[in-house]
Amino acid sequence: MQKLVLMKKKTLTFALVGPLLTLSSHGEAVLQDSYAPEVAGGAPTQLDGGTGPFGYEIELSTEDFSAAGHGKLVMVYSGKDENGGDLAGAPVDKVTYGGAELEEAFFSADELVDRVSIGIYYLDNVARDGNLRIELADEFQSEFGFGLYALDGLQAGVQDVSSGSGALIEDATVTVTTDSGFVVQEAARNNQTLSDDPEDDFETLYNYEGPQSYRALSQYQITTAPGDYYAPINNGGVRFRLVAAAAFEAGAGTFSGAPQITAITSVDTDLWELTLAGTAEASYEFYSSSTLDFTPGTLIEGLAKGDPADPGTVGGTNNSVLTLDAEGEGKVQVVLSGDPSDFLRAQAVQ
Repeated sequence: MQKLVLMKKKTLTFALVGPLLTLSSHGEAVLQDSYAPEVAGGAPTQLDGGTGPFGYEIELSTEDFSAAGHGKLVMVYSGKDENGGDLAGAPVDKVTYGGAELEEAFFSADELVDRVSIGIYYLDNVARDGNLRIELADEFQSEFGFGLYALDGLQAGVQDVSSGSGALIEDATVTVTTDSGFVVQEAARNNQTLSDDPEDDFETLYNYEGPQSYRALSQYQITTAPGDYYAPINNGGVRFRLVAAAAFEAGAGTFSGAPQITAITSVDTDLWELTLAGTAEASYEFYSSSTLDFTPGTLIEGLAKGDPADPGTVGGTNNSVLTLDAEGEGKVQVVLSGDPSDFLRAQAVQ
């Protein structure tokens, strides 16, 4: 994970008071926010006004959930497919949050009569909030469930994933090698109930019992020691099920190579020169905001070199990306006017 470093441009002082910075810089997994609907959703609709793929577009602005400015967004997903064909389970083609595409940590769809699917997805260095969009490979899904987690202090990517399927399988187990981490589990089955179990400090985000025999359960835990973790599920009966778990580990100690705005200088009216230090030849974007929480913050475009000899190169859409040189240094000029323009943040390009 790359630490986000903020600077207030008018006072030239670092703003290192927010929980995002103080906690993530100590390598501690922190759950900042979570959300899941109280009941399972229904059948998908055709997106983009009836011209796009089938799926779900969930407006999160009214749900009091925000992942912007946090180091990682994790989504768990499950669904029931009514197709009845050889390849059932409504495979997921794409998931986006605020327009940014999530990476797939795990997805599985059963091909038997029970027709359930589960998936775990994540996005590192969340730049902005927005709608959650889930695009499916077919239109036959009848019910679905999802949950969202906004976290800080975690490494980029996913560190371990395991899964299982069948009637009486062992629970999926993942290994955490750091002193702190986040483990999430997702299970789905047709017909008989999935019972959550508080063993090993797991919490339940949701446990759906849909009207069409669909069952889905998601549990999570902030781990406090290295070891093997599994989310226990109490089940009756012998119906088919799917289960998966993913482990996201904390970064150990201070993050090396994290972007830092080391200097900011007034050049002219509303024109500022920034000096950035980070990972050699890595690309970074800048966001401005009137508040420290950056919800969601405004991408700064039109970056320019003050001097051709300045370190780093400018590029990207509308000149919004600064790529550092081989020494991990870069200098760029930005125009800040109006609101928001009180605070600046540098982060790796997604």
